[in-house]
Amino acid sequence: MGVRPHVVIVGAGFGGLAVARSLDRHPVEVTLIDRNNYTTFQPLLYQVATAGLNAADIAHPIRGLFHRQRNLRVLMGEVTGVDWERREVLLAEHQPVAFDHLVLAMGAVATWFGVPGAAEYAVPLYTLEDAVDVRNHVVSRFEAADADPSVSSSWPSSSTAAPAANSAATTSRTSRVGRSEKTPPMATATVTWTANAAATPANTGSGR
Repeated sequence: MGVRPHVVIVGAGFGGLAVARSLDRHPVEVTLIDRNNYTTFQPLLYQVATAGLNAADIAHPIRGLFHRQRNLRVLMGEVTGVDWERREVLLAEHQPVAFDHLVLAMGAVATWFGVPGAAEYAVPLYTLEDAVDVRNHVVSRFEAADADPSVSSSWPSSSTAAPAANSAATTSRTSRVGRSEKTPPMATATVTWTANAAATPANTGSGR
């Protein structure tokens, strides 16, 4: 039996994992390269950013996903380039990896669409590190506000901040329930949103 073709996959996101799984039990050798030894379930990054989940809840070891796939090995490393003449993938801290077929599935990066200052001051949410940074920043702001009472005391009170919203909420509740009653600020926001949603055709029948 001759040497089996070597397929190198760069990136352990949804695309890279799908290609790796599809090659199971095929007559090829597969090397999956990623800068991390875990894969991230990106749709739940916002949960980590808002402290709803821990980072470990959406990060899964790559080797654990393929422990039964005998023709695949996982290599943690950062790809720095490709030598197309020698057909090798160049890595920062490892020897080059030769390939017969190469799959590049590195995913996406944040783009700022030419908005001045966005790259310096905006916070992306593409990686697990981004989500942890956002969470830590938000928590640190709450801690700073708690440590300095003057910060919270300078905020406008809810009774004077939005009198129009309170009036609209009272009117909405009177027409829908048949009687008028005072509502707290949180309930006021909810009632106002419900009234607006009911008047919008796109939201009709949403069940809210």
